[in-house]
Amino acid sequence: MTPLRIKRVRKQLGLSQDEFARRLGVARVTVTRWENGSRKPGSIAARAIRSTLTPQETQGWHSVSQAALNEIWDNPEDAIYDNWQARFGAKAR
Repeated sequence: MTPLRIKRVRKQLGLSQDEFARRLGVARVTVTRWENGSRKPGSIAARAIRSTLTPQETQGWHSVSQAALNEIWDNPEDAIYDNWQARFGAKAR
């Protein structure tokens, strides 16, 4: 999950970093670090971030299956590589 995506989710929910952190059960500084890219949320934290969204808040994401979203968010490096490979025909990792 990218820093920009985390920030977008938080803003979409209309929450401050402090409110978002409380909702996720982490310190505000952790959210700050996720959003500025100095730390990455682990898979459990990424799932927690996703779980903060209601179905109404995920409207517009319907063109991507939940399984695909889970795969991307749980394995962002693989998703980036797969996209890069599809676009540029990379053979080696």
